[in-house]
Amino acid sequence: MLAALIGLVLAVMYLALRPPLYDIDGFPDRLDALGPDAISNLQPNHLLWIPFQITLVKLSSWIGYPNTVPFQVVGILINSSVLFFLFLLLYDLGRSWLFSMLAVIFVAFSPWFWYLGFENRPYPIVFLSLVLFFSAWNTSSGDPPSGWRLTASGACVVLAILMHQAIAVMVPAAMLVLWFRAPAGEGNRALRVVVWGGSIALIVGALYFAAWRVLIDDRTFLQWASGYLGEIHPIEASAMSLFSLFARSIIGILATLVQSAPIQKALSGLPLKTILDVYGTAGVIAVAALSIVALRSTLVIEAIRLLRANALFALSLLCALFWCAFVLVWEPSTPNYWSVVLFPMLVCAGLLVRQAKVEFLKAPVVALVVIVSAWNIYFNYQNDRELARNFPEPNLAAIEQHVGAHDLFIVLAKRGWLGDMDYELLFMCLDHTEAKNRGVAILEDLVYPSKGSASWQRELSERISSTLTAGNHVYVAHHVLDPDSYADICGTDDPTTPYVDPLCAAADTRDLRQQVEQILAPYDLRDSDFHVGGDYYYLLVQKT
Repeated sequence: MLAALIGLVLAVMYLALRPPLYDIDGFPDRLDALGPDAISNLQPNHLLWIPFQITLVKLSSWIGYPNTVPFQVVGILINSSVLFFLFLLLYDLGRSWLFSMLAVIFVAFSPWFWYLGFENRPYPIVFLSLVLFFSAWNTSSGDPPSGWRLTASGACVVLAILMHQAIAVMVPAAMLVLWFRAPAGEGNRALRVVVWGGSIALIVGALYFAAWRVLIDDRTFLQWASGYLGEIHPIEASAMSLFSLFARSIIGILATLVQSAPIQKALSGLPLKTILDVYGTAGVIAVAALSIVALRSTLVIEAIRLLRANALFALSLLCALFWCAFVLVWEPSTPNYWSVVLFPMLVCAGLLVRQAKVEFLKAPVVALVVIVSAWNIYFNYQNDRELARNFPEPNLAAIEQHVGAHDLFIVLAKRGWLGDMDYELLFMCLDHTEAKNRGVAILEDLVYPSKGSASWQRELSERISSTLTAGNHVYVAHHVLDPDSYADICGTDDPTTPYVDPLCAAADTRDLRQQVEQILAPYDLRDSDFHVGGDYYYLLVQKT
Protein backbone atom coordinates (compact mmCIF):
# COMPACT_ATOMS: atom_id res chain seq x y z
CA MET A 1 0.00 0.00 0.00
CA LEU A 2 2.79 2.42 0.93
CA ALA A 3 4.64 1.64 -2.32
CA ALA A 4 1.51 2.35 -4.37
CA LEU A 5 0.87 5.58 -2.47
CA ILE A 6 4.43 6.81 -3.00
CA GLY A 7 4.29 5.94 -6.70
CA LEU A 8 0.95 7.73 -7.11
CA VAL A 9 2.06 10.89 -5.28
CA LEU A 10 5.26 11.09 -7.30
CA ALA A 11 3.37 10.51 -10.57
CA VAL A 12 1.05 13.44 -9.74
CA MET A 13 4.08 15.64 -8.97
CA TYR A 14 5.70 14.65 -12.25
CA LEU A 15 2.53 15.47 -14.19
CA ALA A 16 2.24 18.85 -12.49
CA LEU A 17 5.89 19.81 -13.05
CA ARG A 18 6.63 18.26 -16.44
CA PRO A 19 8.40 20.58 -18.91
CA PRO A 20 7.96 20.56 -22.71
CA LEU A 21 9.65 17.75 -24.62
CA TYR A 22 12.91 19.40 -25.66
CA ASP A 23 15.49 16.62 -25.56
CA ILE A 24 18.03 16.38 -28.37
CA ASP A 25 17.23 12.68 -28.84
CA GLY A 26 13.71 12.31 -27.49
CA PHE A 27 11.99 14.75 -29.82
CA PRO A 28 13.65 13.50 -33.05
CA ASP A 29 12.90 9.90 -32.04
CA ARG A 30 9.23 10.81 -32.08
CA LEU A 31 9.66 12.49 -35.49
CA ASP A 32 11.40 9.38 -36.82
CA ALA A 33 8.41 7.30 -35.72
CA LEU A 34 6.00 9.67 -37.51
CA GLY A 35 7.62 9.16 -40.91
CA PRO A 36 6.14 6.96 -43.67
CA ASP A 37 9.15 4.64 -43.53
CA ALA A 38 9.64 4.77 -39.76
CA ILE A 39 11.02 1.25 -39.43
CA SER A 40 14.10 2.30 -41.43
CA ASN A 41 15.14 4.38 -38.42
CA LEU A 42 15.93 1.30 -36.32
CA GLN A 43 19.02 1.94 -34.22
CA PRO A 44 21.25 -0.99 -33.18
CA ASN A 45 22.18 0.73 -29.92
CA HIS A 46 18.46 0.99 -28.96
CA LEU A 47 16.93 -1.69 -31.16
CA LEU A 48 13.33 -1.78 -29.88
CA TRP A 49 13.08 1.93 -29.19
CA ILE A 50 11.79 3.04 -32.59
CA PRO A 51 9.15 0.24 -32.70
CA PHE A 52 8.09 1.43 -29.23
CA GLN A 53 7.91 5.01 -30.54
CA ILE A 54 5.85 3.87 -33.53
CA THR A 55 3.40 2.21 -31.12
CA LEU A 56 3.13 5.43 -29.12
CA VAL A 57 2.53 7.45 -32.30
CA LYS A 58 -0.35 5.18 -33.27
CA LEU A 59 -1.74 5.19 -29.72
CA SER A 60 -1.59 8.97 -29.39
CA SER A 61 -3.38 9.39 -32.73
CA TRP A 62 -6.00 6.85 -31.73
CA ILE A 63 -6.84 8.66 -28.46
CA GLY A 64 -6.93 12.04 -30.22
CA TYR A 65 -3.68 13.54 -28.88
CA PRO A 66 -1.17 13.44 -31.78
CA ASN A 67 1.37 15.56 -29.91
CA THR A 68 4.18 15.15 -27.40
CA VAL A 69 1.97 14.82 -24.30
CA PRO A 70 1.31 11.04 -24.54
CA PHE A 71 5.07 10.43 -24.86
CA GLN A 72 5.69 12.26 -21.60
CA VAL A 73 2.75 10.63 -19.82
CA VAL A 74 4.03 7.17 -20.77
CA GLY A 75 7.49 8.13 -19.48
CA ILE A 76 5.97 9.28 -16.20
CA LEU A 77 3.97 6.04 -15.87
CA ILE A 78 7.11 3.96 -16.45
CA ASN A 79 9.11 6.04 -13.95
CA SER A 80 6.34 5.62 -11.38
CA SER A 81 6.32 1.86 -11.98
CA VAL A 82 10.09 1.76 -11.46
CA LEU A 83 9.68 3.52 -8.11
CA PHE A 84 6.84 1.20 -7.07
CA PHE A 85 8.79 -2.00 -7.75
CA LEU A 86 11.99 -0.51 -6.37
CA PHE A 87 10.27 0.22 -3.05
CA LEU A 88 8.93 -3.32 -2.86
CA LEU A 89 12.35 -4.79 -3.61
CA LEU A 90 14.27 -2.60 -1.17
CA TYR A 91 11.77 -3.16 1.62
CA ASP A 92 11.94 -6.91 1.12
CA LEU A 93 15.75 -6.73 1.25
CA GLY A 94 16.25 -4.37 4.17
CA ARG A 95 12.98 -4.61 6.11
CA SER A 96 13.23 -0.87 6.66
CA TRP A 97 10.42 1.34 5.41
CA LEU A 98 12.55 4.41 6.21
CA PHE A 99 15.45 3.29 4.02
CA SER A 100 13.12 2.18 1.22
CA MET A 101 11.19 5.44 1.23
CA LEU A 102 14.33 7.59 1.35
CA ALA A 103 15.92 5.60 -1.48
CA VAL A 104 12.83 5.90 -3.69
CA ILE A 105 12.47 9.63 -3.02
CA PHE A 106 16.15 10.17 -3.75
CA VAL A 107 15.90 8.27 -7.05
CA ALA A 108 12.62 9.99 -7.98
CA PHE A 109 14.18 13.46 -7.84
CA SER A 110 17.69 12.57 -8.97
CA PRO A 111 18.34 14.80 -11.99
CA TRP A 112 18.60 12.20 -14.72
CA PHE A 113 15.86 9.86 -13.54
CA TRP A 114 13.66 12.98 -13.54
CA TYR A 115 14.91 14.18 -16.93
CA LEU A 116 14.89 10.86 -18.83
CA GLY A 117 11.30 10.09 -17.85
CA PHE A 118 10.04 13.45 -19.09
CA GLU A 119 12.10 13.62 -22.26
CA ASN A 120 11.13 10.45 -24.15
CA ARG A 121 14.29 8.39 -23.75
CA PRO A 122 14.66 4.57 -23.53
CA TYR A 123 16.32 4.63 -20.10
CA PRO A 124 13.11 4.38 -17.99
CA ILE A 125 12.35 1.03 -19.65
CA VAL A 126 15.94 -0.05 -18.90
CA PHE A 127 15.49 1.00 -15.26
CA LEU A 128 12.25 -0.98 -14.98
CA SER A 129 13.85 -4.04 -16.57
CA LEU A 130 16.79 -3.90 -14.16
CA VAL A 131 14.61 -3.54 -11.07
CA LEU A 132 12.55 -6.56 -12.15
CA PHE A 133 15.77 -8.43 -13.02
CA PHE A 134 17.16 -7.92 -9.52
CA SER A 135 13.76 -8.79 -8.02
CA ALA A 136 13.86 -12.15 -9.80
CA TRP A 137 17.21 -12.87 -8.11
CA ASN A 138 15.82 -12.04 -4.66
CA THR A 139 15.41 -15.56 -3.28
CA SER A 140 14.76 -16.49 0.34
CA SER A 141 17.81 -18.78 0.44
CA GLY A 142 20.22 -16.24 -1.02
CA ASP A 143 21.07 -18.67 -3.84
CA PRO A 144 20.74 -17.81 -7.54
CA PRO A 145 17.23 -18.25 -8.94
CA SER A 146 16.12 -21.32 -10.83
CA GLY A 147 13.10 -22.33 -12.88
CA TRP A 148 10.71 -19.55 -13.80
CA ARG A 149 12.65 -16.96 -11.79
CA LEU A 150 15.81 -17.58 -13.78
CA THR A 151 13.83 -17.51 -17.02
CA ALA A 152 12.12 -14.26 -16.01
CA SER A 153 15.46 -12.69 -15.12
CA GLY A 154 16.76 -13.60 -18.59
CA ALA A 155 13.70 -12.03 -20.22
CA CYS A 156 14.30 -8.81 -18.27
CA VAL A 157 17.92 -8.70 -19.42
CA VAL A 158 16.88 -9.27 -23.03
CA LEU A 159 14.44 -6.35 -22.86
CA ALA A 160 17.07 -4.12 -21.24
CA ILE A 161 19.65 -4.97 -23.93
CA LEU A 162 17.17 -4.31 -26.72
CA MET A 163 16.55 -0.90 -25.20
CA HIS A 164 20.22 -0.17 -24.47
CA GLN A 165 22.84 -2.28 -26.19
CA ALA A 166 25.49 -1.72 -23.50
CA ILE A 167 23.44 -3.57 -20.84
CA ALA A 168 24.99 -6.67 -22.42
CA VAL A 169 28.04 -6.08 -20.19
CA MET A 170 25.91 -7.24 -17.24
CA VAL A 171 25.29 -10.69 -18.71
CA PRO A 172 28.83 -11.95 -17.95
CA ALA A 173 28.40 -10.65 -14.40
CA ALA A 174 25.27 -12.76 -13.94
CA MET A 175 26.93 -15.78 -15.53
CA LEU A 176 29.84 -15.55 -13.09
CA VAL A 177 27.45 -15.49 -10.13
CA LEU A 178 25.49 -18.42 -11.56
CA TRP A 179 28.75 -20.35 -11.82
CA PHE A 180 30.30 -19.60 -8.44
CA ARG A 181 27.16 -19.41 -6.30
CA ALA A 182 25.32 -22.47 -7.62
CA PRO A 183 23.92 -24.54 -4.70
CA ALA A 184 25.59 -27.87 -4.06
CA GLY A 185 23.94 -30.83 -5.71
CA GLU A 186 21.88 -28.82 -8.20
CA GLY A 187 23.22 -30.62 -11.25
CA ASN A 188 25.49 -29.39 -13.98
CA ARG A 189 26.07 -25.71 -13.19
CA ALA A 190 28.14 -25.23 -16.34
CA LEU A 191 25.17 -26.34 -18.44
CA ARG A 192 22.86 -23.92 -16.64
CA VAL A 193 25.27 -21.02 -17.12
CA VAL A 194 25.74 -21.79 -20.82
CA VAL A 195 22.01 -22.30 -21.45
CA TRP A 196 21.03 -19.07 -19.66
CA GLY A 197 23.71 -16.88 -21.23
CA GLY A 198 23.47 -18.60 -24.59
CA SER A 199 19.69 -18.16 -24.71
CA ILE A 200 20.06 -14.41 -24.14
CA ALA A 201 22.75 -14.18 -26.83
CA LEU A 202 20.66 -16.25 -29.25
CA ILE A 203 17.47 -14.22 -28.80
CA VAL A 204 19.23 -10.86 -28.97
CA GLY A 205 21.39 -11.97 -31.89
CA ALA A 206 18.39 -13.29 -33.82
CA LEU A 207 16.47 -10.05 -33.37
CA TYR A 208 19.48 -8.01 -34.41
CA PHE A 209 19.97 -10.16 -37.48
CA ALA A 210 16.29 -9.87 -38.41
CA ALA A 211 16.45 -6.06 -38.05
CA TRP A 212 19.58 -5.93 -40.19
CA ARG A 213 17.88 -7.97 -42.91
CA VAL A 214 14.77 -5.78 -42.81
CA LEU A 215 16.87 -2.63 -43.19
CA ILE A 216 18.91 -4.12 -46.07
CA ASP A 217 21.93 -2.21 -44.78
CA ASP A 218 25.03 -2.00 -46.99
CA ARG A 219 27.30 -2.72 -44.03
CA THR A 220 28.07 -6.24 -42.81
CA PHE A 221 26.03 -7.47 -39.86
CA LEU A 222 28.86 -6.87 -37.37
CA GLN A 223 29.55 -3.40 -38.76
CA TRP A 224 25.90 -2.46 -38.43
CA ALA A 225 25.44 -3.99 -34.97
CA SER A 226 28.50 -2.16 -33.61
CA GLY A 227 27.80 1.02 -35.57
CA TYR A 228 27.45 3.22 -32.48
CA LEU A 229 31.00 2.51 -31.41
CA GLY A 230 32.38 2.86 -34.92
CA GLU A 231 30.47 5.92 -36.12
CA ILE A 232 29.60 8.16 -33.16
CA HIS A 233 32.99 8.46 -31.47
CA PRO A 234 35.87 6.26 -30.36
CA ILE A 235 36.49 5.09 -26.81
CA GLU A 236 36.98 8.33 -24.91
CA ALA A 237 39.31 6.99 -22.21
CA SER A 238 42.02 6.28 -24.77
CA ALA A 239 42.74 10.02 -25.13
CA MET A 240 42.77 10.93 -21.41
CA SER A 241 45.16 10.89 -18.50
CA LEU A 242 44.12 8.91 -15.43
CA PHE A 243 43.46 12.08 -13.44
CA SER A 244 41.34 13.57 -16.24
CA LEU A 245 39.40 10.32 -16.48
CA PHE A 246 38.81 10.33 -12.70
CA ALA A 247 37.80 14.00 -12.62
CA ARG A 248 35.38 13.62 -15.54
CA SER A 249 33.84 10.56 -13.91
CA ILE A 250 33.25 12.64 -10.78
CA ILE A 251 31.50 15.23 -12.96
CA GLY A 252 29.21 12.52 -14.36
CA ILE A 253 28.54 10.88 -10.99
CA LEU A 254 27.83 14.18 -9.24
CA ALA A 255 25.44 15.25 -12.01
CA THR A 256 23.62 11.93 -11.57
CA LEU A 257 23.12 12.50 -7.85
CA VAL A 258 22.73 16.27 -7.62
CA GLN A 259 21.34 18.82 -10.09
CA SER A 260 24.67 20.32 -11.12
CA ALA A 261 23.50 23.00 -13.56
CA PRO A 262 24.13 25.87 -11.08
CA ILE A 263 27.49 24.37 -10.10
CA GLN A 264 28.61 24.02 -13.72
CA LYS A 265 27.43 27.55 -14.46
CA ALA A 266 29.47 28.89 -11.53
CA LEU A 267 32.61 27.10 -12.77
CA SER A 268 32.09 27.79 -16.48
CA GLY A 269 34.45 30.79 -16.60
CA LEU A 270 37.42 28.82 -15.26
CA PRO A 271 40.08 27.11 -17.41
CA LEU A 272 39.51 23.42 -18.17
CA LYS A 273 42.47 22.32 -16.02
CA THR A 274 41.17 24.26 -13.01
CA ILE A 275 37.70 22.74 -13.36
CA LEU A 276 39.15 19.23 -13.57
CA ASP A 277 41.34 19.96 -10.54
CA VAL A 278 38.30 21.09 -8.54
CA TYR A 279 36.27 17.99 -9.38
CA GLY A 280 39.24 15.66 -9.03
CA THR A 281 40.12 17.00 -5.58
CA ALA A 282 36.50 16.83 -4.47
CA GLY A 283 36.38 13.23 -5.71
CA VAL A 284 39.45 12.23 -3.72
CA ILE A 285 37.97 13.79 -0.57
CA ALA A 286 34.63 12.05 -1.16
CA VAL A 287 36.27 8.65 -1.69
CA ALA A 288 38.34 9.09 1.48
CA ALA A 289 35.27 10.12 3.51
CA LEU A 290 33.20 7.19 2.26
CA SER A 291 36.04 4.80 3.02
CA ILE A 292 36.24 6.06 6.61
CA VAL A 293 32.48 5.70 7.04
CA ALA A 294 32.52 2.19 5.57
CA LEU A 295 35.33 1.05 7.86
CA ARG A 296 33.82 2.63 10.97
CA SER A 297 30.41 1.05 10.36
CA THR A 298 31.72 -2.45 9.49
CA LEU A 299 30.18 -2.08 6.03
CA VAL A 300 33.27 -3.58 4.40
CA ILE A 301 33.14 -6.68 6.61
CA GLU A 302 29.44 -7.14 5.94
CA ALA A 303 29.92 -6.59 2.20
CA ILE A 304 32.56 -9.34 2.09
CA ARG A 305 30.28 -11.69 4.02
CA LEU A 306 27.32 -10.94 1.75
CA LEU A 307 29.47 -11.38 -1.33
CA ARG A 308 30.08 -14.97 -0.23
CA ALA A 309 26.60 -15.70 1.11
CA ASN A 310 24.11 -13.87 -1.08
CA ALA A 311 23.88 -14.26 -4.86
CA LEU A 312 21.83 -11.07 -5.32
CA PHE A 313 24.47 -8.99 -3.54
CA ALA A 314 27.23 -10.51 -5.65
CA LEU A 315 25.18 -9.96 -8.81
CA SER A 316 24.39 -6.32 -8.00
CA LEU A 317 27.97 -5.53 -7.09
CA LEU A 318 29.39 -7.15 -10.23
CA CYS A 319 26.76 -5.51 -12.46
CA ALA A 320 27.66 -2.14 -10.94
CA LEU A 321 31.39 -2.75 -11.47
CA PHE A 322 30.98 -3.98 -15.04
CA TRP A 323 28.74 -1.05 -15.91
CA CYS A 324 31.09 1.48 -14.29
CA ALA A 325 33.96 0.05 -16.33
CA PHE A 326 31.93 0.61 -19.52
CA VAL A 327 31.06 4.21 -18.59
CA LEU A 328 34.64 5.02 -17.61
CA VAL A 329 36.04 3.99 -20.98
CA TRP A 330 33.13 5.30 -23.05
CA GLU A 331 31.77 8.61 -21.69
CA PRO A 332 32.81 9.22 -18.07
CA SER A 333 31.29 12.71 -17.88
CA THR A 334 27.86 11.71 -19.24
CA PRO A 335 25.39 11.41 -16.34
CA ASN A 336 22.62 9.44 -18.07
CA TYR A 337 25.05 6.51 -18.29
CA TRP A 338 25.92 6.76 -14.60
CA SER A 339 22.22 6.84 -13.68
CA VAL A 340 21.96 3.12 -14.52
CA VAL A 341 24.31 2.21 -11.67
CA LEU A 342 21.95 3.70 -9.07
CA PHE A 343 19.83 0.56 -9.10
CA PRO A 344 22.40 -2.19 -8.46
CA MET A 345 24.05 0.01 -5.83
CA LEU A 346 20.74 0.57 -4.01
CA VAL A 347 20.17 -3.20 -4.02
CA CYS A 348 23.58 -3.64 -2.38
CA ALA A 349 22.71 -0.90 0.14
CA GLY A 350 19.36 -2.54 0.90
CA LEU A 351 21.06 -5.82 1.80
CA LEU A 352 23.70 -4.04 3.87
CA VAL A 353 21.11 -2.03 5.81
CA ARG A 354 19.67 -5.24 7.18
CA GLN A 355 23.04 -6.60 8.29
CA ALA A 356 25.45 -3.78 9.12
CA LYS A 357 25.33 -1.64 12.24
CA VAL A 358 24.75 1.79 10.80
CA GLU A 359 22.50 3.35 13.44
CA PHE A 360 24.93 6.24 13.96
CA LEU A 361 24.40 7.18 10.32
CA LYS A 362 20.59 7.28 10.39
CA ALA A 363 20.09 10.97 11.26
CA PRO A 364 22.82 12.33 8.94
CA VAL A 365 21.62 10.16 6.03
CA VAL A 366 18.00 11.25 6.47
CA ALA A 367 19.06 14.90 6.61
CA LEU A 368 21.30 14.50 3.55
CA VAL A 369 18.59 12.83 1.46
CA VAL A 370 16.04 15.49 2.42
CA ILE A 371 18.43 18.35 1.62
CA VAL A 372 19.64 16.87 -1.68
CA SER A 373 16.10 15.97 -2.79
CA ALA A 374 14.87 19.49 -1.98
CA TRP A 375 17.81 20.93 -3.94
CA ASN A 376 17.05 18.62 -6.85
CA ILE A 377 13.34 19.42 -6.96
CA TYR A 378 14.02 23.16 -7.03
CA PHE A 379 16.90 23.18 -9.50
CA ASN A 380 15.45 20.42 -11.71
CA TYR A 381 12.41 22.60 -12.19
CA GLN A 382 14.49 25.75 -12.73
CA ASN A 383 16.76 23.94 -15.20
CA ASP A 384 13.73 22.65 -17.11
CA ARG A 385 12.30 26.15 -17.35
CA GLU A 386 15.61 27.46 -18.67
CA LEU A 387 16.05 24.66 -21.21
CA ALA A 388 12.41 24.75 -22.30
CA ARG A 389 13.39 27.42 -24.83
CA ASN A 390 14.67 24.47 -26.87
CA PHE A 391 11.14 23.08 -27.28
CA PRO A 392 11.07 23.00 -31.09
CA GLU A 393 7.40 23.69 -31.79
CA PRO A 394 7.29 27.44 -30.92
CA ASN A 395 10.71 27.94 -32.52
CA LEU A 396 9.59 26.24 -35.73
CA ALA A 397 6.42 28.35 -35.68
CA ALA A 398 8.53 31.52 -35.35
CA ILE A 399 10.63 30.50 -38.36
CA GLU A 400 7.53 29.74 -40.40
CA GLN A 401 6.02 33.10 -39.43
CA HIS A 402 9.05 35.32 -40.11
CA VAL A 403 11.27 33.48 -42.60
CA GLY A 404 9.65 33.18 -46.00
CA ALA A 405 10.13 30.37 -48.49
CA HIS A 406 12.99 32.23 -50.22
CA ASP A 407 14.38 33.99 -47.14
CA LEU A 408 17.46 32.97 -45.20
CA PHE A 409 18.46 32.86 -41.53
CA ILE A 410 22.10 32.43 -40.53
CA VAL A 411 23.54 30.86 -37.37
CA LEU A 412 27.11 30.04 -36.46
CA ALA A 413 26.73 26.29 -35.83
CA LYS A 414 24.19 23.52 -35.42
CA ARG A 415 25.86 22.12 -32.31
CA GLY A 416 26.68 23.63 -28.98
CA TRP A 417 25.04 26.40 -26.99
CA LEU A 418 24.86 29.64 -28.94
CA GLY A 419 22.69 32.58 -27.95
CA ASP A 420 21.23 30.50 -25.11
CA MET A 421 19.99 27.98 -27.67
CA ASP A 422 21.07 24.49 -28.64
CA TYR A 423 20.46 24.66 -32.39
CA GLU A 424 21.11 20.98 -33.06
CA LEU A 425 17.55 19.93 -32.17
CA LEU A 426 16.04 22.80 -34.17
CA PHE A 427 17.94 21.87 -37.33
CA MET A 428 17.02 18.20 -36.86
CA CYS A 429 13.38 19.23 -36.78
CA LEU A 430 13.76 21.57 -39.74
CA ASP A 431 14.80 18.57 -41.83
CA HIS A 432 11.25 17.27 -41.39
CA THR A 433 9.62 20.49 -42.65
CA GLU A 434 9.38 22.54 -45.84
CA ALA A 435 11.65 25.15 -44.22
CA LYS A 436 14.68 22.84 -44.17
CA ASN A 437 16.62 24.97 -46.69
CA ARG A 438 15.96 28.31 -45.02
CA GLY A 439 18.60 27.95 -42.29
CA VAL A 440 22.36 28.12 -42.83
CA ALA A 441 24.87 27.02 -40.20
CA ILE A 442 28.22 28.59 -41.08
CA LEU A 443 30.33 25.78 -39.65
CA GLU A 444 28.49 22.63 -40.72
CA ASP A 445 27.04 23.88 -44.02
CA LEU A 446 29.96 25.96 -45.27
CA VAL A 447 33.27 25.76 -43.38
CA TYR A 448 33.48 21.98 -42.93
CA PRO A 449 32.65 21.10 -46.58
CA SER A 450 35.23 23.63 -47.83
CA LYS A 451 38.02 21.73 -45.98
CA GLY A 452 39.91 24.87 -45.03
CA SER A 453 39.61 26.77 -48.30
CA ALA A 454 38.16 30.26 -48.70
CA SER A 455 35.37 28.99 -50.95
CA TRP A 456 32.87 29.03 -48.08
CA GLN A 457 33.25 32.79 -47.72
CA ARG A 458 32.42 33.34 -51.39
CA GLU A 459 29.49 30.96 -51.15
CA LEU A 460 27.98 32.69 -48.11
CA SER A 461 28.50 36.14 -49.66
CA GLU A 462 26.80 35.02 -52.87
CA ARG A 463 23.85 33.47 -51.01
CA ILE A 464 23.30 36.65 -49.03
CA SER A 465 23.64 38.87 -52.11
CA SER A 466 21.36 36.78 -54.32
CA THR A 467 18.71 36.53 -51.61
CA LEU A 468 18.63 40.30 -51.06
CA THR A 469 18.80 41.08 -54.78
CA ALA A 470 15.70 38.95 -55.31
CA GLY A 471 13.85 41.09 -52.76
CA ASN A 472 13.90 38.52 -49.97
CA HIS A 473 15.08 38.76 -46.38
CA VAL A 474 18.27 37.62 -44.66
CA TYR A 475 18.32 37.27 -40.87
CA VAL A 476 21.51 36.92 -38.82
CA ALA A 477 21.43 35.53 -35.30
CA HIS A 478 22.72 37.85 -32.57
CA HIS A 479 25.20 35.20 -31.41
CA VAL A 480 26.98 35.32 -34.80
CA LEU A 481 28.23 38.80 -33.84
CA ASP A 482 29.04 37.89 -30.22
CA PRO A 483 32.80 37.34 -29.62
CA ASP A 484 31.98 34.83 -26.86
CA SER A 485 30.45 32.49 -29.46
CA TYR A 486 33.90 31.96 -30.97
CA ALA A 487 35.79 31.42 -27.71
CA ASP A 488 35.47 27.61 -27.55
CA ILE A 489 33.63 26.77 -30.71
CA CYS A 490 34.59 23.07 -30.68
CA GLY A 491 33.87 22.56 -26.98
CA THR A 492 37.40 21.44 -26.20
CA ASP A 493 37.40 23.43 -22.95
CA ASP A 494 34.08 22.01 -21.74
CA PRO A 495 34.68 19.11 -19.29
CA THR A 496 31.15 17.80 -19.87
CA THR A 497 31.59 17.44 -23.63
CA PRO A 498 31.70 13.67 -24.32
CA TYR A 499 33.66 14.06 -27.53
CA VAL A 500 34.88 16.70 -29.97
CA ASP A 501 33.62 16.63 -33.53
CA PRO A 502 36.68 15.66 -35.62
CA LEU A 503 35.52 17.97 -38.42
CA CYS A 504 35.58 20.89 -36.01
CA ALA A 505 38.94 19.88 -34.60
CA ALA A 506 40.38 19.70 -38.14
CA ALA A 507 38.92 23.03 -39.30
CA ASP A 508 40.92 26.23 -39.01
CA THR A 509 38.61 28.49 -36.98
CA ARG A 510 41.22 30.90 -35.61
CA ASP A 511 40.13 33.78 -37.87
CA LEU A 512 36.50 32.74 -38.24
CA ARG A 513 35.09 35.74 -36.41
CA GLN A 514 37.01 38.22 -38.56
CA GLN A 515 36.03 36.34 -41.73
CA VAL A 516 32.34 36.45 -40.80
CA GLU A 517 32.59 40.17 -39.99
CA GLN A 518 34.14 40.83 -43.40
CA ILE A 519 31.28 39.03 -45.13
CA LEU A 520 28.71 41.09 -43.22
CA ALA A 521 30.60 44.40 -43.54
CA PRO A 522 28.73 45.59 -46.70
CA TYR A 523 25.40 45.42 -44.86
CA ASP A 524 23.58 47.25 -42.09
CA LEU A 525 22.04 45.30 -39.23
CA ARG A 526 18.53 46.31 -38.22
CA ASP A 527 16.55 45.00 -35.29
CA SER A 528 13.71 42.61 -36.10
CA ASP A 529 10.91 40.94 -34.14
CA PHE A 530 12.19 37.47 -35.14
CA HIS A 531 13.77 35.38 -32.39
CA VAL A 532 14.40 31.71 -31.72
CA GLY A 533 14.08 31.02 -28.01
CA GLY A 534 16.32 33.60 -26.36
CA ASP A 535 18.38 34.28 -29.50
CA TYR A 536 17.35 37.43 -31.33
CA TYR A 537 17.95 38.12 -35.03
CA TYR A 538 19.05 41.13 -37.03
CA LEU A 539 17.67 41.88 -40.45
CA LEU A 540 20.44 42.33 -43.01
CA VAL A 541 20.05 45.25 -45.45
CA GLN A 542 22.38 46.69 -48.12
CA LYS A 543 24.22 49.82 -47.02
CA THR A 544 23.16 52.93 -48.90
